[in-house]
Amino acid sequence: MNNFLTTFTIGLAFLTLLIGCMSTTSVPTEITSDGLGTISDITSDITSSTSPDSSNSDNSEAETFIRQNRNRIARDMAMGTGEHLAALAILLKIPTDKQDEFFDLSQRNFTQIFSYNEINEKELLYRITALTASLTPNPSQKS
Repeated sequence: MNNFLTTFTIGLAFLTLLIGCMSTTSVPTEITSDGLGTISDITSDITSSTSPDSSNSDNSEAETFIRQNRNRIARDMAMGTGEHLAALAILLKIPTDKQDEFFDLSQRNFTQIFSYNEINEKELLYRITALTASLTPNPSQKS
């Protein structure tokens, strides 16, 4: 009887955990961990949903991406690595050879970027781009 009760309790705990995990996942993710293909999938979803004729700013795609993936980006920044942080680097046009520096800057300055929870995506984008301005090419300066 005692063995049955222990097994039942463990099974109930597992089921509760499983249901809890399912209820916290609000949007099904189409991302797999297959490396660079995943990053291009993320960015192509964003770019295909915006019109090339629109008069939006250069960073409107990044702003949309931040709005839709705020928690994942925050998690990746706190760790200094991750698919969503890598996708954000691409959207911000950070050169490949500077992306490791971007990841490190993001992690070291996480508390300044996400200083409070109610910050909107425009302010987050401003803070990130101000922090990483030295990493992105200046369009007015030709190589």
